[in-house]
Amino acid sequence: MSTSEYLLPEVATVERLRDYLEWHVQNGRGSMCIAIDPRGLSYLTEKRDVRLALPFEDEGGHDGERVFVRAVF
Repeated sequence: MSTSEYLLPEVATVERLRDYLEWHVQNGRGSMCIAIDPRGLSYLTEKRDVRLALPFEDEGGHDGERVFVRAVF
């Protein structure tokens, strides 16, 4: 079953995301930008290049239950 076939995919924890990103750094991709997989985003935006960014300093990075990143269109 491919990832796109999951109805409710498992969300990433901060630890799992760190490990995933560390794997990319170790394989020479540390300077690349992070983008959201565009497959399935056509309902959201016609722009297919949605990237991730850190939250602005004055916005806070968490709410006690979640750690935030920003989508940049």
